[in-house]
Parts: sequence; C-alpha cells; structure tokens
Amino acid sequence: MEFSRDKGFHAVKSRKILITGGTGFIGKHLATALLGSGHELTLMGRSSLPAQSELAARARFVTADLADSRKLEEAIAGQDVVFHKASSHPDLCRANDLDLFQSNIVGTQALIDVLRKSSSISHLIFDSSISVYGEGCYGCSLCGEVRPPVRSSERSILSSFEPCCPNCNGPLEPLPTTECAALAGVSSYAMSKKVQEELLELASEQLGFRLTVFRYATVYGPGQRSTSPYARFISSVCNGESVMLNEDGLQKRDFIHVDDVVRANLLALAQRQDRQKMNIGSCVETTLYDFVGTAIECSRAWLPDSSAAIRLSQAISPGDIRHCQIDCSRAKNELGFEAKIAVRQGICELIESTFSRFCFEDG
Repeated sequence: MEFSRDKGFHAVKSRKILITGGTGFIGKHLATALLGSGHELTLMGRSSLPAQSELAARARFVTADLADSRKLEEAIAGQDVVFHKASSHPDLCRANDLDLFQSNIVGTQALIDVLRKSSSISHLIFDSSISVYGEGCYGCSLCGEVRPPVRSSERSILSSFEPCCPNCNGPLEPLPTTECAALAGVSSYAMSKKVQEELLELASEQLGFRLTVFRYATVYGPGQRSTSPYARFISSVCNGESVMLNEDGLQKRDFIHVDDVVRANLLALAQRQDRQKMNIGSCVETTLYDFVGTAIECSRAWLPDSSAAIRLSQAISPGDIRHCQIDCSRAKNELGFEAKIAVRQGICELIESTFSRFCFEDG
C-alpha cells in the first residue's frame, strides 16, 4: 500500500526496501508495518533478531555495522528505497563522543560511498532530530522573534529557568519553529545530526536520489531502548519508584508516539520532491511534570499503593533546551500527516502493556 494525497492508500507494486538500524526502536516498528504493506524488506543492524520473531521469518537480515562496506554493498544491492535509521544516541555514548560521531557521521559517509556505486536507489528517508535547532524560536514583546542561546549550567543558580531575550534580557514566549530556522543545536548529538543532513543533501544533489529528512520531536512508545530517559521514567513508575526531573519539571517537549512516526515514514514513500525536510511531532507541548504525572496516575490501576512521586533537581542539565515547540504544517501539507495518538492515550497504553507483560511473565 502507498499513500496518495488525492486518493488515499492504494495498492502499488511491492518495493525493495533497506532499513539501516533495522533492529532499533523505530526501525523494528517500521519494518513490521512495511511487511504488512507487502514490501520486500532487508534489515541491517549490529544486533541480531530473535530467531522466532516475525521479522526474522519474513525479512532478509544483514548483521553488520555500516562501516563494513562489503556487507553494506550486499545489503543495498537491488534496493529501491533506503530508510536510514542507524544512529547512536547520547544516552548510549555518555562519555564518548568519538563513538557517537563514528556511528552517525562516519556511518552515514560509508552509506554514501556505497550509494555512489549503486544506481538503483531512488529515495532515501533519513531520521534526524529537532535537537538540531537548539533552543527554538521565541517571542519578545519588545524585540519580536528572537533565538536565545542554549542555556548553560550557570543558569541553575537563578530563580527562573526560562531563557531571556538575548537583546533586552526580557521574558520570552515559545513560538513554533519551522524547518527554515537556523540550526543552533550545540550538543554532540545535535551536531552529528546536522552533519549527517548536510552530507546526505550533498549526495542527493550529486547522485540524483530523492531525499526526505524527518526531524523528529520526542519519540516514545513500546520497545524504546531502556537507556532513554523517558523509558526510565516509565520503568520507575511501574516499579513504584520516584522520578527525578531536572529544573522545575515545567520544561516542555513535543511527545510523539512511535506509531505516528511510522505512519509518517509510510507516507514518505509517496514523496516526490527532490529534497525535503520536515518536522514530525504532535504539535502539542507537554511538560515533563505532566508526562510523568500522567504515567503515575495511569499506574494506579495496577499499583494502587504505589509510592511513585516526582522529585525536582532544581538544576539544569548543560546543553539541555527549555522548551520545544515546532511547526508541523509542512508535513501536513506535503504528506497529509497529522499525529493521531494523544499523549495521555499513548502513556496509558504503554503503562498497561508494561504491567500486562509483567503479569504474563509471572504467570
């Protein structure tokens, strides 16, 4: 099945698709959906799949790192489309930026080098992040729209964690950040994503394949890696433990469920523009306090006597942004994409599935 904005979903000839990072969080969800749509699938990843899993039975799998050019050439041969999802995250490379850059930047360049030898790839969809923006757009009553710098840990001594206007030092209100905004992210992860985007955009121009770059908001859902802070929040709540939040817990994020992210990826198969960058989020801002509070509330059905609570560190994590508000109108206009799963629904379903799994394993 493939999406047309005019006709909706309709049957198309099966495509040959490679997913790098096919055993990752988003990769596995996407692979399941693509198999359900009748596509021929190759997954490439550093970890193997369970032998009894549906993906292992129905998809071709290549176990290798992107730096293994021979294996990569083997995986990409004869493919029509590449979903490039192989990536390292800062929570996986806490004290080693070299590993992060090796995986993200060197891995992407290795992919491009192999693409130069292949004429079959017509479209590449890449997973980037809204972290590339840093602090997004804000409005100042005196100065208009401004872009404050990412805050440092020195701000933790102040009574307010909100960024100030870089011109007049006045208060600010978050504004939706569009894809045209300058990329001002300063974390190692943000910098690696910016470089990946630039490398792929240049390769798209030179080699002639279509490029879709998705800048994801905060993705959550079942199967998320245990090192993710949001997975740790859910795990703590399900264990009846308190959750520590940085600052005052009122920093806002745009949470988007992995199933909505998968829908955006499926819709991208119909993308016909040569090069396009799109924010992918729910366009609903939720404070971390409310995210965890909702999880605690949902868990009461399973743990009525839970002692889970929210604790506040009153300190800034260096390089962390205060708020995240993005404009998703381009994805709506170009792909017909809008998120469908409300944050409360997604959290409660995640809590329920976690406890149901506990009950199944115990039973």
